[in-house]
Amino acid sequence: MTDAPPEQHASEDPDREMQKRRAREQLDRLLDTLDDRRRAVFVLYEIEQLRMREVAEVLGEPLQTCYSRLHQARRDLKQAARHMEAGHGR
Repeated sequence: MTDAPPEQHASEDPDREMQKRRAREQLDRLLDTLDDRRRAVFVLYEIEQLRMREVAEVLGEPLQTCYSRLHQARRDLKQAARHMEAGHGR
C-alpha cells in the first residue's frame, strides 16, 4: 500500500501570485531609495498602520518631525517611482 501524496494547498491564481511578488519587490526597491529615518516613519505609518503619535513614540522623535519625514518620504517615493517607470531604476 502506498501513501497518498501530500495535499496541495489551493493557492491563488499563479498570475496573481506573480503580480503580488513583483509588486512587493518593487515596493522593496522603492523603500530602499529612502534614508533610514524617512523609511522608518513611512513603514510604521503607511504599512504597519500605527498612529502618528505611536510612530513618534517608537522612534523617540517629535510628532511634527515625523509628519515632516512622512511628507518627504511620500515625495521621494513618487519621484523614485517615476524614475523607475522611465526605465532608469532597473
